[in-house]
Amino acid sequence: MSQTNGISFTFNSVTYYATNISVSRQANEVDCSTTGMESNSFRRYRTSEIENVDIKVDWVGTTIPPDDGVYTFSLSGGLYHTGTKAIATGVSVTGAVGDLIKGTATFKVSYD
Repeated sequence: MSQTNGISFTFNSVTYYATNISVSRQANEVDCSTTGMESNSFRRYRTSEIENVDIKVDWVGTTIPPDDGVYTFSLSGGLYHTGTKAIATGVSVTGAVGDLIKGTATFKVSYD
């Protein structure tokens, strides 16, 4: 599996080999405006300490990542998401006789 450049991820205690990884981080904004706002005033927002992190991975392996619950998720290769909880929000798979299972999975990472 030299085409993976040594990057793998573990989900539900199963290791998959990554061929491409995309991480999307987005901080949530919380509306702090009160019901006593004057007409034509601006709403006030504050950045929440909770952020949304979506990780999309193209992978090869011998099994399909489950999409039925929250499991521990880790990336290798010096990437920063290690031992966090995640849920697979989308899994697509291709395969052929005698070949490894290939697919794309999107995970929503939680920092509880």
